[in-house]
Amino acid sequence: MKFVINSLEEVPEAFRSEYEAKNGKFYLKGEGEYLPLVESNAKLTEFRDNNRALNSKITELDNKLKTFEGVDVAEYQTLKTKVTELENAGVKDKSSVADLVKAAVKAAVTPLEEKLTQREQSEKAAQEALARTGLENALREVGMKVGVDERALPDYINRGMQVFKLVDGRPAPRKGDQPIFSKTKPADELSMEEWATELHDEAPFLFKQSKGGGAGNGGPTNGFQGQRKVISSDPLEFGRNLESIAKGETIVQQ
Repeated sequence: MKFVINSLEEVPEAFRSEYEAKNGKFYLKGEGEYLPLVESNAKLTEFRDNNRALNSKITELDNKLKTFEGVDVAEYQTLKTKVTELENAGVKDKSSVADLVKAAVKAAVTPLEEKLTQREQSEKAAQEALARTGLENALREVGMKVGVDERALPDYINRGMQVFKLVDGRPAPRKGDQPIFSKTKPADELSMEEWATELHDEAPFLFKQSKGGGAGNGGPTNGFQGQRKVISSDPLEFGRNLESIAKGETIVQQ
């Protein structure tokens, strides 16, 4: 039988009365020199068990230490500090880095994009102003040819701007997006000269008043004004000179 057991369950019931409890264990009853021997044996067993547990723990710690071989403690502390700084700055993982980079790029690019947009808008406004000036100059030149009164030029030009637009860099008659065609040459678009000549009938007050050479009372007569022929508003006369009127070579007297 065993000298020391942890529980009476370890021995048959018939022998359990041979054991006595002591220090949390059960010792086989004995006399004289046997009891110290039993206690010594129990302590030896306990010491051996503790020693095995300690050796096992040491082995476990040694194995863990091997995983840190080659690690510089100072360098580790430096890296740990940097990691803490990055985490405080909002860097948690790869996606955090990507978000920070995007935010930095956006902060740098947005002002440039705004400046570029402003520049494009300024250039567009300048081009539109230049185009308008060119169109106004073209209308003014034709208006002077067909006898528009200088005092009426603003009204005349404003009317012309309602009809003519710059298309591919040239004045073109448009009603919305549709072209306006000539009445005398239906296959061609309305020219600025023809439009200005037709405007004479629509708004004669825009034009200089011509004085006929053969009528003392200022009535309608045929003649020349400068280098342009002046005719009466007689329908037959108008029809015979339609082409020259369209070219601005002839003006109609009211």
